[in-house]
Amino acid sequence: MAEQTLTAAALDPLEIDGDLLTRALRHPTGAAGWIVQHRQGQLQADLTEALAKVLLACAENERPGEITLKIRVASNPDTPGQMILSDQILTKLPPKATAAPYLFDPEAMRLAGELPGQLSIPLAC
Repeated sequence: MAEQTLTAAALDPLEIDGDLLTRALRHPTGAAGWIVQHRQGQLQADLTEALAKVLLACAENERPGEITLKIRVASNPDTPGQMILSDQILTKLPPKATAAPYLFDPEAMRLAGELPGQLSIPLAC
């Protein structure tokens, strides 16, 4: 499985105090609203791009894939009461489908290395 980092961790300081935290947790848009606003909307755009890539790969290979959004929350050591939020998007694309080494011969009702009537090229040794 391929793992790809689509965005570098970005810093977006957010002032936090008790009253603001209470209002933020009760805000109607909640986490979805934060995703839309973080990095001037770039996080939402990056998530949309990652989802499109994984959806196309899964449809093509008929195998599951994954998207992981990591949000890091840390206190800003330089400014008391300020929090730093950073994001990282990871995708795991499904492996590409490979051709089967054996073919099914419906006339003989068995697996065969080659189909009857299929042209073959002799290899020089």
